[in-house]
This record gives sequence, C-alpha cells and structure tokens, in this order.
Amino acid sequence: MQGRRQGVVRHVADGDGGLLKYGSEILPFRLWAIDAPELGQHYFHQARAALSELVHHELVEFESMSMDTYGRHIVRMFIIDGPDVGLEMVKLGLAWLVPRCRGDVVLYQSAFSVARARRSGLFIEENPVPPWVFRRRKPTRQQAAMAPLRRRQKA
Repeated sequence: MQGRRQGVVRHVADGDGGLLKYGSEILPFRLWAIDAPELGQHYFHQARAALSELVHHELVEFESMSMDTYGRHIVRMFIIDGPDVGLEMVKLGLAWLVPRCRGDVVLYQSAFSVARARRSGLFIEENPVPPWVFRRRKPTRQQAAMAPLRRRQKA
C-alpha cells in the first residue's frame, strides 16, 4: 500500500494506535515515529483521549510506511486539510519520539525538544519513563504467574 489513502478511524486503542477503516477493510494501525504511554503508565488515559479527540470517527489521510511484527500498519496520519497526527501528539507532550526511527523526523525532533523544555503533558514529571523502558520492566503474564512460586521457594 503506497501513497496517501483516505480512511476513517473506527477505534482508538491507546495514544498511538487503533483501527482504521479503509474501503471494506479494517486495518490495525500504529502511528509512525511515536510511542505513547502504555496502559498502567502515567498519562496513558490522557494520550488515548487526545488521540481520540483528534481522529476518532474522522476521515483521515494516511500513508502506510511499513508493517510491524504484530501485523499493524505503521502509518503517517494526517487530519484532512490539517496537521500530522503523530506530530500533534508529540507537541502535546503525550508521546515520545521513537529512538532510531527511519525517515525525516526533523519536525518531530524539534517538537519533542520543545515539549520537554516547556514541560508539556507527561514531561511535567521529573523523570518520565519512556514506554519502551516501561514495557521491559513490566513482567510478562508468565513471570507474574511464577512470582508466588518463587516466593515460596525462597521461604
């Protein structure tokens, strides 16, 4: 899928993804270049609400940049005759710039620096935790299930 297409955002799952209706297809998507707070992390609900306010049930333009390992389209999304949605999330201070993102991210880097300097959104916190660090720290279901067994073995 190359070039810009139009679709309607049917569901916002979090601050950087959801479901997009394109023709007769429903496409899972994740916004290109950004990573928003995870469920259980500070500012998750604010990020999801902001993305929802921007695009839920709205006709948007999108360009599929690639696919991720979960089968989601990594998209650059634009409000019709309006701004880049991922860039808006960064400006609001509700998303991080993805490290080592490929492509032209100069505007994103600038917006990220300004949001941090102004202490916008999640950057009001003294030491906000990036989502990729939070995911590494969060135990998997299997690790969580094994925790009581480990405690009993130590006793």
